[in-house]
Amino acid sequence: TGIGGFNPLPATGAATPGNPLVMARINPTATVGAQNGDVLFAGLVAGFVGLAQFNIRMPASLPNGVTQLPLVLAFGSASDSVSIAVGAASPAQQLSIDLADVLPHSLLLSDNLRFEYTVRNPGHFTGTLTHTLFVSKNPQPTSSDAVIDSADATQPAGDLGFVYDGIPLPDSITTPGRYYVAVGINVKGDTDPSHIILSRPFPVDVIAQRPPFDLAVTLRSISPTTIAAGSPIVVSYSVQEATGLSGTFFRNVYIGPKSTVTTSDTLINTRTFDLIRGSFSVDSTNNIIPATLAPGKYFVAVILQNDGDTNSANDTSVGLPITVTAPTQTGAASSGQIQQRSEVAPSGPRPAQSQDKPDP
Repeated sequence: TGIGGFNPLPATGAATPGNPLVMARINPTATVGAQNGDVLFAGLVAGFVGLAQFNIRMPASLPNGVTQLPLVLAFGSASDSVSIAVGAASPAQQLSIDLADVLPHSLLLSDNLRFEYTVRNPGHFTGTLTHTLFVSKNPQPTSSDAVIDSADATQPAGDLGFVYDGIPLPDSITTPGRYYVAVGINVKGDTDPSHIILSRPFPVDVIAQRPPFDLAVTLRSISPTTIAAGSPIVVSYSVQEATGLSGTFFRNVYIGPKSTVTTSDTLINTRTFDLIRGSFSVDSTNNIIPATLAPGKYFVAVILQNDGDTNSANDTSVGLPITVTAPTQTGAASSGQIQQRSEVAPSGPRPAQSQDKPDP
């Protein structure tokens, strides 16, 4: 059946935008058998041309056991129906997933993905959910498609946003092209695939060769500026790249005796990053001044490394001065109490907090 008008109205022939969501002006009604279902969403799928999606919560009192029932979707006097298999209800049946973004939108086979989504929980379910990331060539992934990754997370009694990142595509994805990813959730230990709740699909393009890019780094501050050897410092810096297509790169923190710091100086910390928005800022806390470093005046700098960078001149930040003193007995400094964003990449989905998200 036709949906009718939309709000906002998308351009003819253009891919549907994702922000704001394009909703049907008239909310349809849904019945399963003789019972009413709740239409949670009726509108167009972001990234597609004219593809409609309906999220429908099934009635709680459907019969147990697998059976075939008619699902009728109606917009006023216009309606259409399809027969669906209905099984025993999952304890988490009222949950839904709002998949906000998957980054980067274009990636190499070797790049990692970042999923940003919210688990909607109107029924106040509490417990452990298994989060599974799926990928498919089909525009509508299912729970039988290839699994990117799967991990458990605790669900509180309300809505909760998640970030699931640092995840590479599975080995089964070997060729460039357009793919579709989705997030699925189910109660931990529930092996019934029909109980997996899937998000809307999100298109990503796997490319064979990355376009030219130019990484640049800006060191904003270091704290404290006087520190005992063997103690941690906070290094605050930003990485910029105009296209947002640089993918995976290495970030290194060095310390040296001259204001021009190079890779020949002492390495403090290194980490692999995925540039997913064109720029981000971070306060790095996992930077330990070597305990063997002699007391004196030094400079700290951030150096980026990526073989595809077209301009290495701006891959090294300015060096900021720091005074290193003799090691303390505990090897800890007051900077360890500063509440800053850690760069340590957690495994699996984690709650999304504003201070943990890169700047747009």
